[in-house]
Amino acid sequence: MRISDINEGFNSHDIDIIIWDDMSDDYDPSILSNQAYDIAEESVIGILSNKELLLVAVDNSYYVHGAVWYAIYDDADYSVFDFDVAVRPTSRSGMIGMRLIDAAISEYEELRHAYDNLIIKTLVVNPKLIRVLKRKYGFEILSREHGNSAYMTFGV
Repeated sequence: MRISDINEGFNSHDIDIIIWDDMSDDYDPSILSNQAYDIAEESVIGILSNKELLLVAVDNSYYVHGAVWYAIYDDADYSVFDFDVAVRPTSRSGMIGMRLIDAAISEYEELRHAYDNLIIKTLVVNPKLIRVLKRKYGFEILSREHGNSAYMTFGV
């Protein structure tokens, strides 16, 4: 599934998912980046320093509703695509988080061909999202962590 397909099927207040590196000159990257990091902080999602912005969900007034950060690193027998998603609390009812996850998985699929044994491995802190990732996408629980968090994998 391509980003254009994800945007085409969804028209929530004209919010589009934009690939950070493909952003047009219409957007001010520093403003969007600051908004994205504010959302992560407000959502208590700690973005590790090795991760960079991959996707932003932005409306026509350049207001960021959510974002995805990612990193690719080597881990034992695999290359790992790790991502974090944060959605503005006031935007959580509009399926923006699911669109961002769809787009992140789409980007992973595009990158799979450039890496040997690329898998997704990510820490999921939302118990509801653990169930969704298992049922909708086929993620597997690798290990349970403190609280209700779990490391999950896909593509192994």
